[in-house]
Amino acid sequence: MPSDKWEKFAEVVRATEPDLEQQIVYLQTKPPDPLKQPVSSALARAYLSRLEIHLDAIRRGAEGLKDEYRNYPTLLQELQEIGVWIRRRGAGQKTQLATADEDSIGDWLVSTGRSYSKTKQMLRQMRQLITGRGAPNKRPETLRMLDAKTSQGLSYKELASKMCDCGLRQHTEYCEERIRKRIKDLEKFLTRHRISSIPI
Repeated sequence: MPSDKWEKFAEVVRATEPDLEQQIVYLQTKPPDPLKQPVSSALARAYLSRLEIHLDAIRRGAEGLKDEYRNYPTLLQELQEIGVWIRRRGAGQKTQLATADEDSIGDWLVSTGRSYSKTKQMLRQMRQLITGRGAPNKRPETLRMLDAKTSQGLSYKELASKMCDCGLRQHTEYCEERIRKRIKDLEKFLTRHRISSIPI
């Protein structure tokens, strides 16, 4: 790919640097407790290490981004996928990408051989990574449940009675099964991203 496209890409993504710096400082100064929140702690460490790689690439300009693209081709996708589990609103400023910047990034992604549909998906992921926006989900509650299960050895029945968010006063086997499924999905996610916490 022509070097001027790399330079343009580097110029555009440089706008995300302040937000990445704030996220890194936040995770370094307010990390989850590894004893009480072992899974959250492992996720935060994984996210932090990827943020540091990406920020270093941005700071090194076009050459750094070329290295990232060669050595960590799925880094942006991993940042978005892991970030939605641990990012909290207010944990950093919300940088906005201008439409022209998004167009430049889209042109760059297409020029690297990505399809139109894959480029659209990556732009959406980048937008969510930067703004922290997305559809409401049950991830924070699921993460708290797996933290409690891991650190306190709670059963699914105990998790349902203490932490079920269904709104009912009495929790049933259905609540336990729903929690079990959510936790299993999170465990599969952790395995796929090679993230492990050490059980207490």
